[in-house]
Amino acid sequence: MNSIQRQLLSTQRRRTAADAAAQTPTLRDEPIERTDVLRRGIAKIDSNEGEGAYKVTELWWDPQEQEWTRATAPLGLEEADASDYMGSGCGGVDQIVRFWEHRGLGGQIQRFVDVSGGGDTVQKLSSFCVHYSGSDTTAAFHSVTDCKNAMLEVGIDLRRCSGHTSSADHPGSTAMALTGGFLGFGWCNALATWSGGNWANLKYTARGANGGFEGDGTNAITNFHIQCRVTAGGSLDFRVENLTGGLVSAVIVAAMRVTPFPEAPGVIEIGNCCWHDGCLPDHTDDWNEYEWGEIP
Repeated sequence: MNSIQRQLLSTQRRRTAADAAAQTPTLRDEPIERTDVLRRGIAKIDSNEGEGAYKVTELWWDPQEQEWTRATAPLGLEEADASDYMGSGCGGVDQIVRFWEHRGLGGQIQRFVDVSGGGDTVQKLSSFCVHYSGSDTTAAFHSVTDCKNAMLEVGIDLRRCSGHTSSADHPGSTAMALTGGFLGFGWCNALATWSGGNWANLKYTARGANGGFEGDGTNAITNFHIQCRVTAGGSLDFRVENLTGGLVSAVIVAAMRVTPFPEAPGVIEIGNCCWHDGCLPDHTDDWNEYEWGEIP
C-alpha cells in the first residue's frame, strides 16, 4: 500500500466515523446527549380530549395579511395530538396556545401545549420593592408598558423603618404578616385602565417599625399616598405622594397583574339593539310597535 492509498483509506475511515456519530438512534433509554431540532410554534386547539389531552392545528403567520392562518398537512400539524405540559384540562376550542416537541426517556417524541399561558389575551405580572425616605412627592419610580385597555390588580404592603438614619432597620419588622386581607380581597386594588387616566390613590396596608398594624386603605398613613396612573402612551406608572408635612421612612413592596381586554367597542355584539352604530336589529318590525325609548 503506497502513501496515496493510505491517505485515501484514512480519509474514508474518518468520514465513516463522522457519519456514524451523526446518526441518532430512533429509540433510547435516556434523553439524547445533543440538542434535537424539534418542532415548536403556535397552534389553535381543535378539541379538548379530556384529562389534559388535545387535538391542535399549527398556525402559520401570514406577513401580508398580518394574521395567523391554519396550517395544512403534511408540512404543518393538522388536528395533531398534544398534551398540556402540566396536565391541565382547562383549554378551550379555538384557544391559541404555544406548542413544542420534547423527546422522552424512551426516545419517543411527545408534543406539549401550554393552555394556561395562551388565549385571546396575555397577562403581565410585575413587582417592585422601594425604600422611601423623605417629605416630598416623588417622580414615577416604576413603570409597566402597554397597560391601556386592561384590568389592573395591585397589592401593596408598607413597613415603616425603625428610624430615619443610616443605622435604622429597613424595614423595622420583617416578620410575615397578612396584607390586603383587611380590605376584603387579596389584590386590594382593581382598576379598569381603558385609555389611561390621572394619578389615583391606591389602597395599601401599613405596619409600624415594631410590626404593629397601623391602618389600611388609601390613607393608611394619614396624608401619605401611593399612587398609579396610566399615561396616554399606555405606561403604568407608580409614585409616592407625601402630604404629611413630615419625614416618612418606609419600605414599600407591590405586586401587580395586568390583563388586557379588546379595545372598545369590543369584538362581540350582544343585546337586541344597535341603533347607535347605525344598524337595525333583525326584528325592526317589533320595535316599530313601541315609542322611542321604550323597551319591548
